Amino acid sequence: AGAQKEWLVEQTKNIKNVKHFMPVEYATLPDLLCSADLHILFQKNDVIDTVMPSKLLGMMASAKPSLVTGNIESEVAKVFDKSKGGYFFDSIAFGDVVEAIHSMIYDKIASEKMGSGARAYIIEHFSATEVLKSFAHQVEKILAHTKETNG
Repeated sequence: AGAQKEWLVEQTKNIKNVKHFMPVEYATLPDLLCSADLHILFQKNDVIDTVMPSKLLGMMASAKPSLVTGNIESEVAKVFDKSKGGYFFDSIAFGDVVEAIHSMIYDKIASEKMGSGARAYIIEHFSATEVLKSFAHQVEKILAHTKETNG
């Protein structure tokens, strides 16, 4: 639920279209993600990750746009730049976040395009088929290198 869940619930209690959910069972997560209009993920600015957070993969696979904050040097920022699957801002750019939300409210076509771009990117780079194909390729490279080294 997150360390700031209670604070967030309190801050948004008077906003009619904001809903908060307790963590759901894994089997029902895709349906919940697909029911959203927008996914928002706040990350600390001092986090520069080397892999995609799994929660972001599910958000993008839902074909809904995402708005993410964090370090602009992170892998997540690079993925958002490539996928055009939503907005990524430095974690201190609150005004930009608010402006992006307003933009998505009033431009449904652009929001749908972002969501489609996010899903296409996930299918192309993170689907089981692509991940397993990449894994098999890496294993083959290691085996070939080992064979060359050991004669």
